[in-house]
Amino acid sequence: FRSLPTAYAAEETDYGILRKTTYERDGQKEIRQKYFMMPNIGLTLPPPATELDDWTPRLSWRVPLNDETTMSFTLARHKPRGEKVADKNWESTDDIVDAIFDGRTRLKDVDLYHPRLFNIQDNTAMAGQGRMHNDREHEWLGRSDIPIVLLRRIYQREMKAAVDGRPIKRWRLPSERLVLGFQPAAE
Repeated sequence: FRSLPTAYAAEETDYGILRKTTYERDGQKEIRQKYFMMPNIGLTLPPPATELDDWTPRLSWRVPLNDETTMSFTLARHKPRGEKVADKNWESTDDIVDAIFDGRTRLKDVDLYHPRLFNIQDNTAMAGQGRMHNDREHEWLGRSDIPIVLLRRIYQREMKAAVDGRPIKRWRLPSERLVLGFQPAAE
């Protein structure tokens, strides 16, 4: 798994958003699906960071603590990683992210075997965007931000409906089987 995506798509569903990322591997198109369940739950299957890792489903959710801070929770089942990392005293995620922003280290210098590498990368990406703001005019969104744009539109629509006294959408649990991992693309 080292190919770059060739296409991104997102669609609103009864439960939230279905995100589809298309890859071309060995001449075949494959789609990797990720799920966002309203209002704040993600289900994904991120690729392994090292040879010690497996493709492990992650269920995560973020809870706002105030206007500038969220708390993230993640559930994942990992196989034991072995002696290579067992007795190592790992630096905390927050200390590493602080060191990245202070210029004392770079993200690419973080030990690939760090058990919280996913969180370090995620926190660096989110915090690196700065404070949340309403000035969307100066944002530079790319193709991979298609699900974010859709999510913002849904949040705006639902909040406007609530403010106007209209009913909001009734979100439901997914009725179909959720498929994680790569699937052949329909031609």
